[in-house]
Amino acid sequence: ISPTGRGRHPIAVTSGFLFLYSRSQSMLDDSKSGPELDLMHPDPLHRAEAVHTIRNFTPSLMEAALTDPTPLVRVAALWRMHVRLTVAQLERALTDPDPGVRMRAIFRPETLTIAQLKRAMSDANGLVQQAAIIKRMRNR
Repeated sequence: ISPTGRGRHPIAVTSGFLFLYSRSQSMLDDSKSGPELDLMHPDPLHRAEAVHTIRNFTPSLMEAALTDPTPLVRVAALWRMHVRLTVAQLERALTDPDPGVRMRAIFRPETLTIAQLKRAMSDANGLVQQAAIIKRMRNR
């Protein structure tokens, strides 16, 4: 566990996963800190934390998070299950250069086509292949 400074709670990194904790109660109140401003913050950890803590995560905020240059923010956005992805957003996530984003996109509740699953099963990354096989077996 390492402190992040500037009034934030610590961030714990365990087994390659990053667990983010809310830095303050004001972050949870969208009226006090604009969610659009949080997603434009220069610090990628701040943007990823904002994705997890914004209460009213709208489709427009999802689009902003999915086009973020940092894979951590894109993966965090894909965890927001209550916001449905458009076909274009899902396809972009499935063809993302980062394997973590591709793997997380596979486990979204949206239905994947057979072509998308076959492409994921032949991915260069073994974890993406494994995720696609698990998704295929669950959908039988």
